[in-house]
Amino acid sequence: MHDRIHDRYDEAKLNPWNEVECGSHYARAMASYGAYLAACGYTYDGPRGMMGFDPRISPASFKAAFTAAEGWGSYAQQQNGTTMEVDLALKWGKLRIKTLTVHPGASVSNAKASVSSQEKPVQVRFTPCGVELVFAEDLHLAAGDELHITLK
Repeated sequence: MHDRIHDRYDEAKLNPWNEVECGSHYARAMASYGAYLAACGYTYDGPRGMMGFDPRISPASFKAAFTAAEGWGSYAQQQNGTTMEVDLALKWGKLRIKTLTVHPGASVSNAKASVSSQEKPVQVRFTPCGVELVFAEDLHLAAGDELHITLK
């Protein structure tokens, strides 16, 4: 059956990326989105409340969009010497976060975090996977909420 489906899309006659069974151009778009996620170093586990960013392009001055199970928004990080500013803005929907992993440069080695717009304690842990910000209680962000973190 697999061969019969793909026989419909003879590259000599039709665009092989336009497989109607996949939603018309869906396969190519999803392959491109995988490259975007890899460039952002984006990780997300909704049920565990875990989100992380490890940008591969311009990590000292980075901004990108993200999508989650119930919302979407933007993430930005700006490195200034031994300080890193992180901004997470939810533009639509809702988002629950228990752990946020970020990747500051080598100059931030004994980070202490201050979090604005959320009055919740945060534990900072250094791991091989970056700096983990573990919130004492889950953060529940709604559309329009912004989370600002300073790592020093």
